Amino acid sequence: LSKIKKSDDAKPDEGSTASEIIGKLVFLIIFILFVPAILEKFGMEKVTQPIVDLINSFIKYIPNVIACVVILLIGFFIAKIVRQLIVAAIGLTKVDKLQEKISKGKSTLNIAKLIGTVVYIFVAVVVTICALNVLNIDAISYPATSMLTTIINSVPHIILALVILLVGIFLGNLTESFLVSLLGSFGLDEKCNKWLASDSDKEVKPISFNKIITNLVK
Repeated sequence: LSKIKKSDDAKPDEGSTASEIIGKLVFLIIFILFVPAILEKFGMEKVTQPIVDLINSFIKYIPNVIACVVILLIGFFIAKIVRQLIVAAIGLTKVDKLQEKISKGKSTLNIAKLIGTVVYIFVAVVVTICALNVLNIDAISYPATSMLTTIINSVPHIILALVILLVGIFLGNLTESFLVSLLGSFGLDEKCNKWLASDSDKEVKPISFNKIITNLVK
């Protein structure tokens, strides 16, 4: 018992574990392939027929499964490259520097990474749907095709929504910067806090009316 416990407590070798799993899997596949032939020798055709049908169905879908995996690997690789190209291209336009200048370093939003991530997700979803469609399983193919059609038809709306969102963020930061300078030149904080202090017997904590107004407008 002590020897068994020591062997159980020992840390397993990852390489040997992977080899054992692969070996057992290959053994199981070979065993299943040869079981029908063995049972047929004993005249058990009724028992072997479901196994034969299962094996034929499995072998039939092997090319489709391989094609699905290949499409997924290539598609995600292309999506990653497209994201990097988009981030690099937008980075050359110096949009982020312009946004940082307008927001005076207050905004943490990276427009290039945002657009790159959106495009990456879109390409990944399209590739995944196409890969699932290759399996030729009706329960998967019909919903996948319908979803792909819906996504493609929604692309113009998605692009328009993204443009509106980016323009809104840009105008919000621009308006905030303008109002901070404008209200600061009027001395709104000093006048309002002075008026509040004069109407109160107790000490009033200063309030940043400039910040409140600019945040509301933004």
